[in-house]
Amino acid sequence: LAQHLVLFAMLKNCPQNTLYREVNCVIDQLAVRHKANSLADKLSGGMKRKLALGIAIIGNSDILILDEPTSGMDVDARRTIWNLLISMRRKRTILVCVQTLYRFT
Repeated sequence: LAQHLVLFAMLKNCPQNTLYREVNCVIDQLAVRHKANSLADKLSGGMKRKLALGIAIIGNSDILILDEPTSGMDVDARRTIWNLLISMRRKRTILVCVQTLYRFT
């Protein structure tokens, strides 16, 4: 997980002197410290969603376009992610696509 964040931070031209500090910050924001050294293919679906979100937010991207960012997560993980997105709303433009199913009978 951390290796992916480092790679994408480097691709987004994150300064070398702040690279690992930013990776650790994103790991803490996503509450995935316990999985930081895990390989991405060994992560659960919800943890892969968190990794994808971490890749999106690393490098101080000004605009985030997220497609169902909490799909496949448990309730606590969803709350963590929504709280994170709410805390970032004044610093970044965030577009979230959420599918809502309505059943009309």
